[in-house]
Amino acid sequence: MTEKINIAGYTIERKLGQGGMATVFLAIQQSFEREVALKIMSPLLNSDPSFTTRFLREARIVANIHHASIVPVYDVGERHPFHYLSMEYLPGGDLKQRILKGRCEPGLVVDCCIAICGALDVAHRKGFVHRDIKPENILFREDGTPVLTDFGIARALDRGASLTVAGMIVGTPSYMSPEQVKGIELDGRSDLYSLGIVCYEMLTGTVPFRADSSMSVAIKHLIDPMPKLPPELCAYQPFIDRLTAKDRNERYATGSDAAQALRSICRAANKANATTLMPRPTEVTELLPKPEGPSRVTLMLASARSVGPRIRSILPRIRAIWTGLRERLFQRAALPWIGGWAALAAITVAVGIFMARSEPTASVVTATATPSIATPVPEVVAPEPELAIVTETPLESEVPADGAGSDPAADIAALEQQKAADAREKKKARQRLAEIEKENQAVARRQEEELIQRLLAAARQAYAIGAYTRPAGDSAADRYREILSFRPNHADATAGLRRIADLRAEEARRALAVSDADKARSLIDDVANLQPDHPALTDLQVGMTSLEVSPQQQGRKQAVALERANRHIQKAYRHLERKPFDQKAADLASDEYDNAVAQMSMAPDLPALKERIMASYSEIVRAEIRDSDAKGAQRMISYARKRKWMTAELEELELAVKQAAPAQALGAK
Repeated sequence: MTEKINIAGYTIERKLGQGGMATVFLAIQQSFEREVALKIMSPLLNSDPSFTTRFLREARIVANIHHASIVPVYDVGERHPFHYLSMEYLPGGDLKQRILKGRCEPGLVVDCCIAICGALDVAHRKGFVHRDIKPENILFREDGTPVLTDFGIARALDRGASLTVAGMIVGTPSYMSPEQVKGIELDGRSDLYSLGIVCYEMLTGTVPFRADSSMSVAIKHLIDPMPKLPPELCAYQPFIDRLTAKDRNERYATGSDAAQALRSICRAANKANATTLMPRPTEVTELLPKPEGPSRVTLMLASARSVGPRIRSILPRIRAIWTGLRERLFQRAALPWIGGWAALAAITVAVGIFMARSEPTASVVTATATPSIATPVPEVVAPEPELAIVTETPLESEVPADGAGSDPAADIAALEQQKAADAREKKKARQRLAEIEKENQAVARRQEEELIQRLLAAARQAYAIGAYTRPAGDSAADRYREILSFRPNHADATAGLRRIADLRAEEARRALAVSDADKARSLIDDVANLQPDHPALTDLQVGMTSLEVSPQQQGRKQAVALERANRHIQKAYRHLERKPFDQKAADLASDEYDNAVAQMSMAPDLPALKERIMASYSEIVRAEIRDSDAKGAQRMISYARKRKWMTAELEELELAVKQAAPAQALGAK
């Protein structure tokens, strides 16, 4: 590819990387004799006539954003058919490469996150939203400084009519914010959400949401809770939770706020002498002294006869504690795992705690341990006792005589009643969980349907401007395929792909007729990819084989006619791209189509032009309806019908015009 690209002032050395919309080369900027990263945008973007102006404007704005962690832009320009950016060359690789080698050390996570937060804070204060924060866009200098790249590119693409529509998704699904998925207006907090996903991936080695399709991942960002970090990383959990809150109002307001919060976590960790992985607190049960013998230990509830009176004296307090605990658990929908025995165990612990606190001679050991150094310490976990124990010096004066004032049956009955109440609460909790699950499924279906409608709108707009199968990743066919990836039998998406396949098949047939082997081969490949079982595919492939075996040269007369037809076709497209687009432009484009047909009716590019003109009719009719000009709309529909270029969309618009006409007439009176 390098031999085909010549950018004045640069010597291209080698390719550094390639994406769907651009290729990055290592180049020498001749004026300064320095190495630069030369990003060259795909020529396919030129299908949008406003891209050049928008790209240059956005790139120049980004060049004026100065921060140590934002890649500096040296130069921006156009060398037809290429648009290019010259930037600092960053030889330290990208963050994705480091993540693929394993979980990042927390020190790198902190340094990288604070640096990128600072970069985002500067950009957001200037009104810029990055829109595509991901590990591949975070590169490193030789000294290890993290640098954010691709500022402004996503924004330039986002505003392109040929690449997206208002409300369409722009970004990488694994790192999208909920508002990106919804297609609503973005602010800086969207970038902070994406950065939170990147931080999670750095800490764990994987993104939090994974699925079989990009749309499924997007839906997870909308409704699934953020997975928790491993226990040894729990110190970072509040920071990640706030960065990735579903409601952007609950996130940090600015990158500066996020960086300050992370610094506070680090200061707290340093005070605890923990500079790397945060150790979890040691469980109290690990520090309890081992029983020295039966004379020093009383097993709680081991004998209801001996402690019955004391249980009855504190039973109201225990019930109050248990009631509060049960209500909190129920509110969190966590009760299904608490059975009757779990309830009894909870009461047992409550009894032990209450009796231990009220007993002057009892001693309960409680402690937490924090290692003085950051190196992880192997845990030695003692076997968990079947019942909690309390070390206690027995006082004979406190032990009542056998059976004195004791009513074990009443105590057991009270516990059984509590067990029954717990079972009822458990049933309610299960019912509530079922309701919540049903509600979540309804939300997921609604969100999925909203996404489908946005994708359909994007597909229709791409089709209207002739982006049937290209540019790759942003064509009408791509949008239809996205829908089918999570709704395999969707009728509109299936019909849309079939319509594009039919169009490409007709173009291929014409290309074969005029012996244009290169065009025919490309079009036949499109048909095979769009609809492998297309009824015309076999005949087209046979025709292609025949043309390759016995090449036929176009006659001079035929070649001249095709050249003239193509000139008229190009004129028609220029009329269609006029701004503002109006009925006069559509009429002129239609006239050029007729001229092209007169020169060569089998010109391969005529079917696509016809589809484009038909789509323009719909665009004009919608504009006339918005302007309440029913007569103008009907005139355009009649013209389409006369040419036999009516579409299903025009049929629907005609019905809308007829329904609106009486109301307009009444208003005129």
